[in-house]
Amino acid sequence: MIFILSAQFVGESLRAEVGDLPVSFVPLANRRLYAYQVEIMRLAFPARPIMITLPEGFTVSEAERVWMKEHGVDVLTLKGDGGTGEELSEVLAKYCSGGQGVTFLLGGCLPLEVPSEPDMIGVFETDLEPELPVEAFGTERDVVWAGIFSVSKPDLLASCLNEESKDYFRAIKRYSFRQKVAHSRIDRCFILTNATCYFHARSSFTTERAFNRLKIEHTVLKKFSGNAEKIRAEAHWFDHTPLPLRKFTPQYLGDGLEDDAYFYSIEYLGAIPLNESFVYGRQTIVFWERVFMKISSFLAASRSANVPACADGARSEALFVRKAHSRLDEFIRQTGFDADSELFLNCVCLPSLRQILADSSEHLMTLGDVPAFVHGDLCLSNILYDSRMRAIKLIDPRGADEDGQRMVYGSQLYDVAKLAHSILGLYDHIVAGQYALSVDGQHFTFRIFGAEDVEEIQSAFRRHSFVPGLCARSIEKTLPLLFIAMLPLHADSVSRQTALLANAMRLYAGSFEDRLN
Repeated sequence: MIFILSAQFVGESLRAEVGDLPVSFVPLANRRLYAYQVEIMRLAFPARPIMITLPEGFTVSEAERVWMKEHGVDVLTLKGDGGTGEELSEVLAKYCSGGQGVTFLLGGCLPLEVPSEPDMIGVFETDLEPELPVEAFGTERDVVWAGIFSVSKPDLLASCLNEESKDYFRAIKRYSFRQKVAHSRIDRCFILTNATCYFHARSSFTTERAFNRLKIEHTVLKKFSGNAEKIRAEAHWFDHTPLPLRKFTPQYLGDGLEDDAYFYSIEYLGAIPLNESFVYGRQTIVFWERVFMKISSFLAASRSANVPACADGARSEALFVRKAHSRLDEFIRQTGFDADSELFLNCVCLPSLRQILADSSEHLMTLGDVPAFVHGDLCLSNILYDSRMRAIKLIDPRGADEDGQRMVYGSQLYDVAKLAHSILGLYDHIVAGQYALSVDGQHFTFRIFGAEDVEEIQSAFRRHSFVPGLCARSIEKTLPLLFIAMLPLHADSVSRQTALLANAMRLYAGSFEDRLN
């Protein structure tokens, strides 16, 4: 049996970053920590049952329930208010009364290898302060418990816990006096129990796309790409960001060649991208109101940055409509999809995909351009939030239009729409696989897990004015264009690509009710 002990909430320093979450639920590279923990334990012990403990009062979302069912993980709810020793004691009392061996993993720990000894304590070297028992102090690095241990006699461990007043460190030490316990060295282990250790771990778990490569060297991040022109365009954007707007970006440190590969460097920031906060966090609505205010400040400053008239490729018509038409044609060539027949979403009849594109384009053309300094891809995954400074930092700009021309200025409608496609369009939920989908010809059944959990955030977004005179309803009507335009870019996953198509239909149905049959 394997237990992931996660019946305690994160401490104060992490709560400000991720909200009120159990320790194994913290976000890490667009997944939850427990997903990595389960994978590693499954590799080591394929046949062993896995159970994760959670605190009373914590509600597991539908997406999490589905994931745990698919991966054969059971949940045990505990009080979780008495520390690790109390949690361990309760687990032993309920499930470990026989002689079968048990492995325990503390919920905030992620060892990248699992020792197989029946009685063992995993240890590793670190120069951080992970708030775990220290086995041996060193001049530069201490040998610290890795948060994973196994016992062949769980009844004996239960007795030791009682004798040591539920102090799990002392109890395991007492157990080792009576039963030989190996101290197994682990080469790599990440501890995510406090903010310092958490952000150190995040630097090793990056989320670059297949054609990009990130290299983090302490406080510097280098971004490489197989598409050198794309990287040059991003570097050009950072280099030409107006001075008043540079407080909204990491410090740009220049570009260069390394092993014949072009790169640019920016300051590495230990901050969480907002897509992870949106999908996996449990922050308050006050947090999101503050975020929206910061984004509004960036947008307002961008409109005031000595903006020239929009170049042809940076106007709304080019960024939304021309791109959507071109990408739809590419999608049809890829898949043979019938874009001229009516569609059905959850038993509701909708017009064809071409008509959805036409209706959304017609609305877009009534809005005109909003000239500004533009990011070009202002979705939540490209916005970092520094909770300590209460500041946003923008990364991964587009830097070029659809024709490959440098784009620093353009229509701000596109930036606001990209933001809305994350908040209202739930793009990041789809990328995270949080949906249910079935397709039969032109008939789609589609639902996004967790949509109800972010309704309050969406309401706050709709109340907020990001561009004077532009309401959220108007922006919502442009979102089908964005989701149609991204279809051929997701050909690596037919399920995700189809979910994005269904989502374009969902957004159309919600915004153009007057045009439905």
